Formats: sequence, C-alpha cells, structure tokens
Amino acid sequence: MSELFLGVFALLPLIIDASAIRPFETPKIQLFEIAVVFFAAAVLISRFHSRLRSGKCPSGTVPGGHLPGVDVSTLDLCVLGSFAILALASAFSISPGLSFFGSEERVLGLVFYLAVTAMYFCIRIDANSEGLRKYFFASLAVSVIVAVYGIAQWFGFDVAGLQNSFPVYGTYGAERAFGTIGHPNLFAAYLAMILPFALLLPRFWMRTLFVFILSFAILASYSRAAWIAAGLGMMASVSCLYPVLARKWLPRFAGIAAVLITVIFLNGPSLLNSSNSFLFRLGTLTDFQNGSARARLEEWKFGATKLLERPILGYGPETYALISYTRVKNPHEAARGAPGPDPSIADRLHNLELDTLWNSGILGLVALLMTLWFAFRELRVWLKSGKNRVEAAAVMGSLVAYLVANQAGFDFSVTAILFSLLLARIAFAEEEKPEF
Repeated sequence: MSELFLGVFALLPLIIDASAIRPFETPKIQLFEIAVVFFAAAVLISRFHSRLRSGKCPSGTVPGGHLPGVDVSTLDLCVLGSFAILALASAFSISPGLSFFGSEERVLGLVFYLAVTAMYFCIRIDANSEGLRKYFFASLAVSVIVAVYGIAQWFGFDVAGLQNSFPVYGTYGAERAFGTIGHPNLFAAYLAMILPFALLLPRFWMRTLFVFILSFAILASYSRAAWIAAGLGMMASVSCLYPVLARKWLPRFAGIAAVLITVIFLNGPSLLNSSNSFLFRLGTLTDFQNGSARARLEEWKFGATKLLERPILGYGPETYALISYTRVKNPHEAARGAPGPDPSIADRLHNLELDTLWNSGILGLVALLMTLWFAFRELRVWLKSGKNRVEAAAVMGSLVAYLVANQAGFDFSVTAILFSLLLARIAFAEEEKPEF
C-alpha cells in the first residue's frame, strides 16, 4: 500500500494545471494533501484491521512497516517537535488564518506541513527502507522527464503562454529552464537534490547519461546556487563512497576551486560584460552591488532587522509579504537592461535559516538544526556500517545539495516533501544499524 502512495509522491513534480492562473505549485500541493489523507486513512484502517484479527495490540514490527508508538527514532521526535513549534508559531502568528491555510501564491501554510508530517509518520508506520529506495528510483526517472522539458525550454520550445517567462538578463536573453516546477531556482534545487541518486543506477552508461541530462538542465536554469549545490552534493556522495581517495584528492580539488574562484573574481567586470549568458551568470557571483545579489542582501538585512521584534516564534508561516511591502527597494537591484527594480513583493526570505526564523523563530531554527545534527550523525553511522553504502552516499549528497541550494533560496512543495522522505530513510537506517 505504501508503495502506491510513494509512487504518487514521486510523480508530483510532473503535475501542472495549464488552465489555472498559477499552474505549478498549487496543483501539486492539492494532489499531495489529498493523497496524504487517503494514505493516513488506509494506514489507520490497516492497523485497526490487523489488531482485530490478532485479537490484541501487536508489538514490535510487522511485515511492511511499523506500528505507532514502536521503535520511535530520534528523528521521529525531531520531526514531531518541529511541527509542534510551527503549529505554535501559527497560533501566535501576525495572521493566524494566513499561516494556517497559506497564501494564494504559495499555499504553504500549516495545513501543508501537517500533510508533510503525516506523510512522514505514515511512511514510518507502513513502509520500509526498500519502499523508499524504489521511491528514489522513481523520482530519478521523473526528474529526467522534468529535466528534458527544461532543456527544451532553454532551446526555445515551450507551450504557448510560457515562452520567455524567465529571460536570463531579466528582460531579454536566453530562456532560463524551469520545467514543470514553475521557477528556474526551484527547478534546479529539485534536480540538484535528485542528482546524487543517479549513483544508484546499476550501469555506468546509465549513471553517466542521467548525470549528464540532469547537469545540463541545472546549467540551463542559470541558478547559481543550484550550480554550487549540485557540485557539492555530488562531491559529498563520491567522498562518502571513496573516503581514501577523497582524503587524497579533496585538497587538490579545493586548490583548483580556489584558483577558479580567484580567476572569476579577478575577471568579474569582463564576465559581466560578456555576450555569453553562462559567463555573465558566473560574473554575477562577484557582483554584490547590483542585480539579484544586491536584492537578496537588501532583503536579508531588512528581514533580520524585523526579526529582532519577534525573535522567539517569529511572524508565522506565509506572512513575510505582509511586512516586506514596506521595504524601499534600492535602484541597484534592477536586472540588466531593466528600467528599475522588480516591482513584485517578496513573499519569502531567500535563505533557509532566515526563512525558518521568520516562520517559527529561534525555537523553529533550533528544531531544524537539531534535526540536521541527528540526521548527519545517523548518516555517518550508516556509512560506517557499510550496509547499502551507495544509497547512504546518495542520501548524504541530496541532503548537502538541499542545504546549499537553500542558502540563497527557500523550501517549496517538492523539496519539502523530498527532504522529509530523506529524513524517513535515515530514520530507517537508524533502526537497522548493527548492535555493538
């Protein structure tokens, strides 16, 4: 039963509603929440039926999953605690209704995170590590479809009404790939998280082909954070698989990276004036006085200042737009060729930690950091055990990519679901570790 719903979750990135005003995020969330309701009902009915048939409350594990209240892992407690803090922050939000249901733009209120939490525990109760492994394979196949569509967009092929949605220079230039996700940065962050799972493929040519397609699509998104996230995520995975070689080669890679960064910064002005769109995007990595880099810095400063007024529980989910409209934009935030800064109002802080602070304050950030701490700790133990080592390395790379990409972005439906399922896989590994 769980494999059916995991299949639905794997297919979510493909879901769009071309007839809707916002065809990307909302349909995915609606389908996800409906699927979780049915999933939770099926799990409860199955467990109730199992209890009636046995005549008593079973203990321990049963084929296909776990029972509520049994084998509770550290990550289970972290996930539950994070949701509890978010619920408390929503209750004390500056707009409880908005925080509960979510904005019309994102629909990522408490209801969505309740569905994510319910999905996590349904997986923990009814699924197992093999089911999640199949989910990762299915997600890899889906991501290739999404990536190919994104590459087609970069070449100029798209349905009517979606062409020239994200020109690389803001107002003109090559189209930035955004696939079925709806925004180039979110599209690339999702692909960067999936990329390490190409290592699970059995044949070298398959791994090479999948890595090439996904990497091409990430490049075509022109998302600088995702470029870095994809690279570091794959490096983390390969380092986990070959630790001896990693200790030998990582210092050399670090030296090469330092040289490349130095070259990029020294040639920043010429790169910014380049007619090549990729070189231009590399040049923007060195320019913190103009464009989107300046916009992010200004947004972070504004958000950090406002957070001092509500530090413990923040402002509540989905409320940033209620405050951000008061920010006066700097003229230097304008994209190349644009007459002025983007007139739209930011509805999220483009940084994972600041966004968490805004949504649920210091308590929420502490819960997130504790979750990550235990996740990486258990991943380290999993890798040392040697069991399913390639999968452990892929999970590590995906988690690293998630964190890096979201240093200049924010969580959304697809990555939030994938992040939760990564935690569930690590929790299963925590239970499966050998006794010493």
